[in-house]
Order: sequence, then structure tokens, then C-alpha cells
Amino acid sequence: MPKKIRLVKTKFTSINEQIDKEHQDILDAVDNLYKVCKIHWKTEKDLFKQGLREMPIGHDDVKDIIKEHQEHHVCCLNKIATMKKDIIKHINTEDAEHFHWL
Repeated sequence: MPKKIRLVKTKFTSINEQIDKEHQDILDAVDNLYKVCKIHWKTEKDLFKQGLREMPIGHDDVKDIIKEHQEHHVCCLNKIATMKKDIIKHINTEDAEHFHWL
């Protein structure tokens, strides 16, 4: 199972009130996406556990398929966390430089 990356704190270079608010809105949306995905995929994990306990005799062994499915969830969470880091880096290194006159 891939190691889960945690979201970084939302801290970025201030530019001006309007830009800062929009940057915050973007990062809050990323945080919310991460949160709702994590909640949903925990629900799926719990349902998979229930399904495995109630598996009828003779059913194909699906443990590896379920494990792979859950690994995809971790990979997606990692992509969201990485996206947030990339957005903050963009704000700090590009937006702050290009909008220095604000």
C-alpha cells in the first residue's frame, strides 16, 4: 500500500486582499476535496470489510482486487495533497513575483 501523504498547512505569500481571498478559496476547495474523498473511501473500505465477512462460500477470492482498489484511493489522495503543495509553490514563487507591484 502506498504511503499516504498528508495535506500541508495553508500558508502562502500575501499579495493583496482580492488575490489572497481567491488563493484561499482555491486551497480550501482542495482541502475539501481531500476531506470528502477520504470520508467516502473510508466508507467504501468499511463496506468492503463487511462484504468480505459476508462472502458466500465459493465466491471468487477478491482480496487482491479490493487491495488494489484501495491503493488507487491512496494514490488519488496523494495527488490531491501534491496538487496543494504545487499550488502553494506557484503562489509563493510565481504569483508573488509577478504581482509584486500590488
